[in-house]
Amino acid sequence: MHLNRLSPMLSEHAAWKSKGLSVDGLRVTDYGMTEFELRDPDGYWLWFGQAAGKAVAPAE
Repeated sequence: MHLNRLSPMLSEHAAWKSKGLSVDGLRVTDYGMTEFELRDPDGYWLWFGQAAGKAVAPAE
């Protein structure tokens, strides 16, 4: 599953991470997306991303 419309993606990433959910770090891909993954309770990975120009990944 790939979503292009997340508002605001960086806030969701920080909120889910602060709640202790299994969230990978933000990264900018070589194909121009800022992305992260979240593991759901059934063990599936969900990918979230948006164009890198719309979000700046913080240093981790």
